[in-house]
Amino acid sequence: MIGVINYNAGNIQSVCNTLDQIGVLYKVSENPRDFEQENITKIIFPGVGHAKSCMEELQKRKFDVFLQNTQKSVLGICVGMQLLFEYSEEGNEEGKNTECLGIIKGSVKKFNESEVPIIPHMGWNEVSYIAQNHWILNGIEDYSDFYFVHSYYCFPRNREDIVGMTDYYQCSFCSVVQHKNFIGVQFHPEKSSTIGKKVLENFVK
Repeated sequence: MIGVINYNAGNIQSVCNTLDQIGVLYKVSENPRDFEQENITKIIFPGVGHAKSCMEELQKRKFDVFLQNTQKSVLGICVGMQLLFEYSEEGNEEGKNTECLGIIKGSVKKFNESEVPIIPHMGWNEVSYIAQNHWILNGIEDYSDFYFVHSYYCFPRNREDIVGMTDYYQCSFCSVVQHKNFIGVQFHPEKSSTIGKKVLENFVK
């Protein structure tokens, strides 16, 4: 069974609809203790919204501690991927960075307007493979299109954590990452039609 984290910051219904379509049992919960049960084998960590408020919601429910210690496979989607890093430039009103989970070495940066004239990056774009034959992209052709909506992007410190990259105007950013038992995708597989459904199938099966 798949656990889906509910922390008032994720596109829960679209994720659940896609899991229904691929015939996977899942449990949505706001309580991390539910995901410690043996029948929960993998976890989906969706995210939509502002990094700071998302982290506050995670901390309120103790999901920060759970994610930093779990050995189960975790898929972070969009902001769920970004929060796996050490900090995000999407901070507070004083311009301070948001401290994130620190599971993956690196940071989350805002698109530079001198390189990217249109922010947010919204719509379909290609993902090119850095790690060939990676299981999360099994059965998906290189340079396939996925659906993105974001103004910030992940900058891993270690190149070996990068699985896929995407070009947006003059910026080339990490769009798929893996570190140990954590996978992150910057795009929304639940909004990426058949090809996004395949990503979720690869993760859960």
